[in-house]
Amino acid sequence: MISPYLSRQSGSVNSVVTVAVTDRPRGPSACRSGHLTKEIFVPCHSLISFCSSGPSQSESPESPLHSRTCRFDSVSILQAFVFISILVPSDWPLSCTNDRLLNVTDNMPAPSNRVIGSIREIDSCSWLIGGKLVPSRNPSPSPDCPSWADGKGAFFTLSDAPDPVPESQPLPEDTPDFEPQGLRFAPLSHPIGQVYSAGSSAAVWRAGDAFIKVRFIGSDRANMTREHTTLEFIHAKKAQQPLGFDIPHVLYQAEWDNRYYIVLSCVPGQTLAEAWPTMDETLRQYYLGRAAEICKKMAEWKGNVISSVDGRELADAILARNDTPESFTPQRLLEHCAKMGMNTSSKLVFYHSDLGPTNILVDPATRSLGIIDWETAGYVPREWVRTKFHVSSGMDFPNGEESWKSDWRRFVARKLAELGFEEVIGGWMESGPMA
Repeated sequence: MISPYLSRQSGSVNSVVTVAVTDRPRGPSACRSGHLTKEIFVPCHSLISFCSSGPSQSESPESPLHSRTCRFDSVSILQAFVFISILVPSDWPLSCTNDRLLNVTDNMPAPSNRVIGSIREIDSCSWLIGGKLVPSRNPSPSPDCPSWADGKGAFFTLSDAPDPVPESQPLPEDTPDFEPQGLRFAPLSHPIGQVYSAGSSAAVWRAGDAFIKVRFIGSDRANMTREHTTLEFIHAKKAQQPLGFDIPHVLYQAEWDNRYYIVLSCVPGQTLAEAWPTMDETLRQYYLGRAAEICKKMAEWKGNVISSVDGRELADAILARNDTPESFTPQRLLEHCAKMGMNTSSKLVFYHSDLGPTNILVDPATRSLGIIDWETAGYVPREWVRTKFHVSSGMDFPNGEESWKSDWRRFVARKLAELGFEEVIGGWMESGPMA
């Protein structure tokens, strides 16, 4: 089996990463102990995820176009070409030569949908977001601008960028801050640091007690509900009655240049994925039960259309078994759910749709619970609540042994069964992608 190990190098957005392809799945220790069979070098902003440690290679100063070449000794060039083709954008030059060398050249302008690099550093106390906003550190909050604590006794204040826009540079690389499988809630080495990336489509940075999220809004997401709208809906529900869980507050949101910017307050605690290994069985059962009960509580909120809270399209690619824009219209989703055997004639229920261990924040000492990432929340048939826990590996633990990575969603599904939620796993598997 061929599996990649990825490591990020220091430098600018055009720095390189090493992709070490091994003949069997291995972790970072395999790379450090010299068990590599071959390596690939590609531009760091072309990859979906990174590891925090690994072998280091320096860039060649003679290569102004950032061209990278590598040799394969035990894997066919066809296999390597297919592998690397998955990692780089389709508009980048990619070529094979007959002496078993693979060349990747990054001499193309950055595609317009890349969000990495949306935040740049002006100086040690101010930054530039999307060329229009300046978060700066100040001794006190501003009464007129969005402000939040920086976690070190000062405050971030968000204001419009001056004209002309000041010069800026890429954020310092800080490998330990990066967590490929979920938000990292540990303190950062820099005031603002990237903590999550979803390829070129979305990225998250932490700035003190807030997260700055940037998402590319292309034609496929033009009619999708924005997260701040869903959070306003949840906060309105909380104002009516206690819900028993925390959610972020929206500090700022706006759209320009096909990007959606939102600044959210941090929810107290650590991710369930981080806390789970240290929990005893009693505490694990407590949080499993809480998650199921929260699903049941939210299922009391009824809707008439498979959609987001404001009636716009629900971008749940697992439900649609497709990720094309036309797959997410309410009518197409309704037809697909009926095909899977869901009851579409009764009232639809509200569902978070991504209640995995990296989107749940917990404090075992107080047994508190918070929920983040409400981008795909909306109204769905009741059967989908339990079914998605069964079929979506995106709600697995991001790290650990394969034998127990799916424990969270499997056990929550069992709790939901006890609460009367049905499932249509067979119908989902047989339905195939939406035509």
